[in-house]
Amino acid sequence: DDDAGGSAELEGLIRDFKAQKYRTASYGLFELLRENSYPDKDSTIKYYLAKSLQELGMFHAAQYYYMEVVRKGPRNPLFKHALPRLAEVAERTGNDYELLRIVGKIAPESYPRQARPHLYYLMGRKSYEAGELSDAASYFEKVPQDSELYPRAQYFTGLIGYERQRYKSAAKSFREVIRAPVATDDKRLQGELEDLKDLSLINVARIYYSLERFDNADKYYAKVDHKSTYWPQSLFERAWTQFWLGDLNGELGQLVTA
Repeated sequence: DDDAGGSAELEGLIRDFKAQKYRTASYGLFELLRENSYPDKDSTIKYYLAKSLQELGMFHAAQYYYMEVVRKGPRNPLFKHALPRLAEVAERTGNDYELLRIVGKIAPESYPRQARPHLYYLMGRKSYEAGELSDAASYFEKVPQDSELYPRAQYFTGLIGYERQRYKSAAKSFREVIRAPVATDDKRLQGELEDLKDLSLINVARIYYSLERFDNADKYYAKVDHKSTYWPQSLFERAWTQFWLGDLNGELGQLVTA
């Protein structure tokens, strides 16, 4: 990361940060901002303040100051350092609203390498929400398999395939989500991935249902765990597959359980 230069006071606070004196550094850097002591070093101060706050676990505050640096665009020397950290914090907090607002204003070739998976995912979401399915699919395909965002990108790819009635490719994407390992200790991210897996099971079941392959649909509905948020939904839909299979007792049992 770039150092500041030009100010003994600011350089001292950066040394405090590097010495893991995060409280001292954050307090001093905040005072420099408050007093507007070095307006020509505004980005440097905000960047190191954000880093200090991130180390202290104050992620939402860190997010704000990283965003302040990123808003200045790729010509800012600290942009390439701040954007990956902003993506990292957004992943941690689950709040990528601000990133989503600016991502379309940044040319993809300007994305720092470390931030590309998150930003391609966000561009995919932005395009999907705008109904631009081809663009969305293109962005989601660029999220690499080793990214934590890969299952989410595959889930949206599955939705796009389903909407286009390309059921084979949609089912393939949903199965990618179902097979994805839960490779994180973050409880929130674990919960989100488990929800995606359950939704993917239901969507594969829906594909088989629409193809009138009711046996296969029934098997996928049955895979949704009873502890899942989506278990009542899967139970209700499964009852219809059992209706078409002629299992009226099973159908009644599903509806009573639901």
